[in-house]
Amino acid sequence: MSMTASSCLWVPDHFALLDEVQRKNLEFHVECCLPGARGPEDVALTGRLAHVAGNSVLFEIAGREALDRKVQGKEKSCDVSFILDRPKPEGGSERLGFSGHGVVLQAEEDKHGAPSRILLRLSPKFVARKLRKAPRIGLDAEKIRMLCLTTVSEQPANMDSLRSLLSDYRKEIADGRDAPRLVDIAASGACLCMKKATNRREVESHDQLLLFLAVDMPENIDGKPYILLVKRVGLGRDPDPANAVLRVRFLREMDVNKNNNALRWIDIDNFGSERLRHLVASVSKNRQEGRPVADGNAVSVVEI
Repeated sequence: MSMTASSCLWVPDHFALLDEVQRKNLEFHVECCLPGARGPEDVALTGRLAHVAGNSVLFEIAGREALDRKVQGKEKSCDVSFILDRPKPEGGSERLGFSGHGVVLQAEEDKHGAPSRILLRLSPKFVARKLRKAPRIGLDAEKIRMLCLTTVSEQPANMDSLRSLLSDYRKEIADGRDAPRLVDIAASGACLCMKKATNRREVESHDQLLLFLAVDMPENIDGKPYILLVKRVGLGRDPDPANAVLRVRFLREMDVNKNNNALRWIDIDNFGSERLRHLVASVSKNRQEGRPVADGNAVSVVEI
């Protein structure tokens, strides 16, 4: 496969970023729509950049996973992402995540007919966000009385709408076997393992607003649930192919100290949840000192 100058959109700043990804042999992620055995399917690809020429890149595929959802992408379109450590003006470095869009220009197949390399032309703009280095902890799933991750069309405005959402969710997960499992959690986000729940396809959507709720978390001193609005920022693999591992970022947290029917949501996208930060610090300290992690002490805030 050859790359010609005619396919190149020359944007020096972005060329430097892509060139650095290739030079350091860093992992590159692509989500796109490709032909599959049963027709077009959305796939998540991981790999490396074999060649960079401006905003055109030759992407070598190392891993491919079909996204278990209704096809949302358009053939030839793609979303890309990568991570770089950038120097800070005051010294030191910070980790940035870059994401953008592009077009699949050409695909090269291996001897089995599966795409092995694809030629991409990327848009002239990337979105950059700081990746927090907040500590993450895993928690014993048996000590969390209820864990919820479900789709919402908009931010719940009052307690009645929240109760309705949770009531519908409990019907979806039946006896609880389809409920998600918490892999780890931090002040800024969490990683969850999803079973084949009825809403899994919608939950995996990159732009879908989600409601995260955890009741009776260990070391939860005030005993109140954690209720947050989140978005998916990544997908991972689980040894069980029937499961999907989702990484979510916390956007807004419900003020559980407000007692009237109208809900108050606090923007935590930039700094994370203070309540969760204290919980993570408390659990981490107890583990370092060899002390048992205390069970939660649930207090009724919303009927679940």
